[in-house]
Order: sequence, then C-alpha cells, then structure tokens
Amino acid sequence: MKRVICLMLVFALALAAGGCGKKAEKTSAATLLGAAAVPKEKSGDLPEERISAALSDFSYAAACRLLSEENGNYSPVSLYFALALTASGAKGETQTELLSLLGLEQAEELTRECARLYNRLYTDTDVSQLLISNSLWLDREVLGQDIAFNQDYIDTATGDFYSSVFAADFSGAKTAEEMSEWIFKNTKGKLKPQFQVSPGQAMSIINTVYFYAEWTSRFGEEETKEDTFHLKDGSGVSCPFMNQTLLRNNFYIGEDYVRAGLPLRNGGEMILILPDEGEPLLFSSLRPISRKTPYGRRGKNGQVAVQLPAQNREPVFDPHPP
Repeated sequence: MKRVICLMLVFALALAAGGCGKKAEKTSAATLLGAAAVPKEKSGDLPEERISAALSDFSYAAACRLLSEENGNYSPVSLYFALALTASGAKGETQTELLSLLGLEQAEELTRECARLYNRLYTDTDVSQLLISNSLWLDREVLGQDIAFNQDYIDTATGDFYSSVFAADFSGAKTAEEMSEWIFKNTKGKLKPQFQVSPGQAMSIINTVYFYAEWTSRFGEEETKEDTFHLKDGSGVSCPFMNQTLLRNNFYIGEDYVRAGLPLRNGGEMILILPDEGEPLLFSSLRPISRKTPYGRRGKNGQVAVQLPAQNREPVFDPHPP
C-alpha cells in the first residue's frame, strides 16, 4: 500500500485506479463525473457501535504514528473516510489489509456504516456547523489511453461517501489549481494550499472538515493578554492568550496529564489536555478515557482556569514529505 499524506484538515491519497464504465470528456483539467449528495435532513439510521469502536481504535493508533515526531492537526474521521472510500473500490489482498486497518470485516458493512456516520456527523445550523467534504480525483488517461471508470464505484462514492468525483489530468498544473480551489471553497475560504500533481499519479482523495461552534461561556476580549508559550525544546515565545475561569467544570487527573473540556452551545465540548510539567504527551496514555466514561472514577468537578493561545497561523501543506 502506498503512503498516506495528511496535513492540516486536508487528506490526499495516491493509489492505482482502473475499471470499466463511464468515460470523461476532455473539457478541462478536471471534469465532474458525479456530484456529492449532501444530507438534507438527519436519517433515523444510527451508526452501529462496531464502527464507533473501530473508529476510536483507529484514531488513537494513527495518532501515535502521525503525531509522534512533530506537532500538527489530525482529523481521524477524515483519514478514516478516505481509506474507507479506497477500501470500497479495492479488491483482494489490498481490500483485506484496508478492512483490517479500519476494524471491519466486510466492505459492504464499512460502506453502509460510513454513510450512516457521515449523516450523523453532518451539521449545518445557526449555532453549529460540521461540514465534511470528500472528493475523488481520477486520472483520465494512462500512457495516452483513455480510462473508462466503473460507474458502480462512482455511485458508491457520491451516494454513500458523499464525495464528488472528478476525471483529472495529473500531468498539468491546472489540476493542482482546481484541487486547491475545491479545498478553498469547501473550507469557506480558510484553507487554500498550493501543491503539485505528478504525471505518475493515478488517483487522489481529498477530505476537508469545516467546523464552527459557539462557546457556552465566551472569552472576553479584555481578558486576552500576552504571555509565554513554552516549546518542546524548553524555550518560549511570547503570544496573546485568551483567558477564562470556569467556576464549575469537569476535569480528569491522569497519570501524567490533566484533561478538561470547554462546553459548546451545540452540546459538545472542546477537549483540552495538559501534560504535567516535564512530561511528554503520549496518545497511548489517553486511550483508557476515550470511550463513554471520559472522566471516570478520578474525575472531579470544580474551578478550571483556561488559557489558550489566540494566534492565527497560515496552513502548511506538503504533498511530498521526505
């Protein structure tokens, strides 16, 4: 299996593609083969516990690998959807390995449960938005020969994975520009990475996540003050911090960290994890509190002082890491 590229909230996967069925007309760098279906209302079909457990196991296992060396952003459900979309079109040993990685035994079950999970997560209201977008970019020709695409796979991608499907020309820079524009549009202008495509590419999967929610208790602008952010090497940099004290809030004291959550108006919360001074943060140590009892018997309720860096950073996207 080829290497997965994941940075920020955008995930791209280069794999081999083929099949028979629909041909794309060469009208631009990328031609739309199928538009993503977007849920207009919540379905009554809830995802089964099996995929929730599988996604939880995958999230922590992948985080230990992806974030072990450097700091970064990681969206587990984004990477899971991209690999699941790949597994739904794979065959033989490749599909078996992907299903094992994703924690389910049958491709049909994986496809069905991903559709239910997407429908459950997708939110677009006045107080909260969780907009998950997928796109599949397929090379329209190999060695000068047009590729015919499998229509059943395109239907699965658009209908069950809510993915737009494009036939693309990976030999030209225009395709990279159109992929960047797709990311820009689906993150509401928050991300517009510049990257390159390669004539050797056969397929790319891109996932974006746009999340908006309001704090239950807002940070006061007058409480934003300069302070020191401590780096891994022991040095520090000065930056503005948002400050707030919650009089009654849940928190959990772990073996070498403290965990708390900031409530959101949509009923969710932003999880904050602070390692003890001098202790590295290991994702494996957080695993026991990742399921239904996030605070456990060592959970407490009391005053929690929150200090968060208030700093905007330009996204960095490297499609060809070393």
